[in-house]
Order: sequence, then structure tokens, then C-alpha cells
Amino acid sequence: MKKLFSTILVLGLLLSGNAYSEIYNFKCSVKKQKIGDGSICNNCASDDGLSFDLENNKILVSPGYDADLEKFQDQFIIKNSNKYFEWIHPVMSHEFKFNKFTYNLERTEYTESSDMNLKTGEVKNPKAFFLKVLYECSKINKI
Repeated sequence: MKKLFSTILVLGLLLSGNAYSEIYNFKCSVKKQKIGDGSICNNCASDDGLSFDLENNKILVSPGYDADLEKFQDQFIIKNSNKYFEWIHPVMSHEFKFNKFTYNLERTEYTESSDMNLKTGEVKNPKAFFLKVLYECSKINKI
């Protein structure tokens, strides 16, 4: 009887790992967008969805990565602090910074991958961006 109970308990704990994962879903609207020469761009980005799993540090839905997100998932550098959830794709030179308190998302696309350290994702020249978009997000139940 004890073995059966122990087996059920262990299996229950193993299988329930994702039952309480922290998945957050947002609808994001473009608030401001500009291109590298400083001019305002009215159609460079569009409203989009955002979804991530904080517990597993995984991006589920991201602006700019519609169908290709799963293909790039292992290439993201993810940083999760008390204030920000960030994901960086150093080869494509994309940087996303989500503020957990204001629900603002800052998306920056740099001119070339040489603007980033490929191992850490640190930006070498923050002024050398091609596109910068600020999204205002609101929490929703599910995307």
C-alpha cells in the first residue's frame, strides 16, 4: 500500500510540473515607432500579441516572429529580473524588453549582428538601430 501511494505521489508531482506555470498573455498596441535616421515611421510595425512563460523562461508569442518563433526559440538569450523580462536574438539583432510593472514592450532591431555580442546579447552600439518600436500592452486571458 505504501509503495502504491508513493508511486502515485511521485507520478503526480512529476506530471503536474507545468500545471501552475506562469503564462502571461498580452495584446500590444504600437505607441511609438521610428527608424534609425530618427524619422517617425507610421507603418513599420503593427499591433501584435505577446505571450511568455516566466517559469520556464520561454517566449510563446512575440511581435516580429509570427510563424518562425518555434524555429528561433533555442537561439534567444532570455533575461528575467524583478522589473524586466527580456529576450534577445543576437544573430538577427533583435532585442525585446518588457516592463513587468507598466506592461510596456520595447522592441529594437539593430542594423547588423555585429552590433551585439553573440554570446551575451549585450548591445555594443545602442545608437545603431534600424527600427525601434514602443508597444503599450494590456493583459488578456489567452491569445
